[in-house]
Amino acid sequence: MVNKKSGSNSDKKPTQGAFKELVSIKIEMAIRYHRFIDFPFYIAKGKEGKTQLSHQMANLVKKLEGYRQKGLKELFLSAPDYNQFIKVIRAATENSTPFESGLAEVSELYSQIRSRFMDFGINAYDLMIAEEINQETLRRLEEVPNLSTLVKSYKSRCGDEFFGYLLLSYVMTMLVNSFPWANKQIKIKMGLAALMCDLTLKKEDYAILDQHLPANKLPLSIRNHPIEAARMIYNLDPTISHEVIQLIELHHEEPDGSGFPAGLTEASIPVLPSMFILGRFFADRLRQENYDQEKLESILKETYDRYSNGIFIQINLALFKLFSAEGRVN
Repeated sequence: MVNKKSGSNSDKKPTQGAFKELVSIKIEMAIRYHRFIDFPFYIAKGKEGKTQLSHQMANLVKKLEGYRQKGLKELFLSAPDYNQFIKVIRAATENSTPFESGLAEVSELYSQIRSRFMDFGINAYDLMIAEEINQETLRRLEEVPNLSTLVKSYKSRCGDEFFGYLLLSYVMTMLVNSFPWANKQIKIKMGLAALMCDLTLKKEDYAILDQHLPANKLPLSIRNHPIEAARMIYNLDPTISHEVIQLIELHHEEPDGSGFPAGLTEASIPVLPSMFILGRFFADRLRQENYDQEKLESILKETYDRYSNGIFIQINLALFKLFSAEGRVN
């Protein structure tokens, strides 16, 4: 536990074995949720060393702000303390009503998972958190009356990547609900794929994808990321639905064969991935137009022109019925 009686920092190096068990968190997250930190934490010292810190809880925010101003970007917790820290934040998020009041916390959890994935690779505990985030978010998205409300109420409360997940999950939920075979499990699978499919992408990768370059002009890391993400997730949880893995593997395919990584055509793309591909294009175009409701009709037309064969026609018609009236109203 943190030494609450002493006001001074104590340099205490963890053992080599303990060092291997330390887990990083972004310093911004530690500052935001400082009230939940009642255990020792560590900062990097030198190239490989780490120093354990303890101080009065009353000074915690001041200390953390000082570290951040000096350029510190992360703290380290023991694995058990990290798990408890995340568990308490999740509990606070789940008890937030309305959803908007806990959205920042959910977004931070997602940001933490992304950060850990990029630095160290995702682990089974992170995957479990992602699954819980997805189920709670989908439950709340069912309460959102329209796209305009989603943008106005939620966009400013969370990070760009997490709002992208919210938007895509909302579109997927609405599309699935348009078909007679809709059920909760399908929506959970779609949402989890939306949450995890681009987990390995960096901000600069999104900028490259927005250029709509031919697949053979994209960096290999981008072309391969659907397969790599799917493989990592499957290795962590071999019991995960094969449909989630398939959605992640195929989310950049295109019905004309111009997509990646496999260059599949419409006849080789199953129904759920087809819906995911179309919905993702629609959501991406909204993002690129800064969620301008006045552009909604033109985006719907662009989506229809791009996906106008096979099963994509039925999905397109459902998309148009869902959002065309909203575009005219707004």
